[in-house]
Amino acid sequence: MNLKLERMYYSGKSRPTDGTGFGGLFQQGFYINYLHGLDFLCRKHVTKATRVLELGCFYGASSELFREYSDDVTCIDIELFSEMDLLLKRTKIKFHKESSLVFLPNALVGEYDLIYIDTSHDFGQTKKEIELAYSKTNIGQIISGHDYNSPGVHNAILDVFDNPDIEIYLDSSWAIKKTDTLKLR
Repeated sequence: MNLKLERMYYSGKSRPTDGTGFGGLFQQGFYINYLHGLDFLCRKHVTKATRVLELGCFYGASSELFREYSDDVTCIDIELFSEMDLLLKRTKIKFHKESSLVFLPNALVGEYDLIYIDTSHDFGQTKKEIELAYSKTNIGQIISGHDYNSPGVHNAILDVFDNPDIEIYLDSSWAIKKTDTLKLR
């Protein structure tokens, strides 16, 4: 995998010019469309045995990176893009075409070691996803996601948790380890 290519455009497409497509490549101090930050998150929190759940996989660029670190990756999205479909055909990534808010309530507590949220970035939906992820993780497991620079995501995190110990990465990925002291507001 080439970490120099942008997340959302990976899938063999040409590199966009800055400011086109899904916003600038450098926004509010983050390289939001690059995989470098997610790679650092994976190096710290993901091993071959880690069970990863990715909510919102789009074309599969981050899914492919998760798969390089973990042998157990499950992706949820409301749409199966052709690029993601090609990735599924050449890897052992599991895919469910449905809303994260439908899938998560049916997940078992502790079933996933790391839940990565990258769906709508809307405050209300992100807040519900974080609360559900919290209810489905055990102590020591990770709740994480992308687009911390988005007001909907940032505000949802701070609205859900009381003083979270949050790691923020170069691409605006974020990670919070569930501990005894991590409490919902």
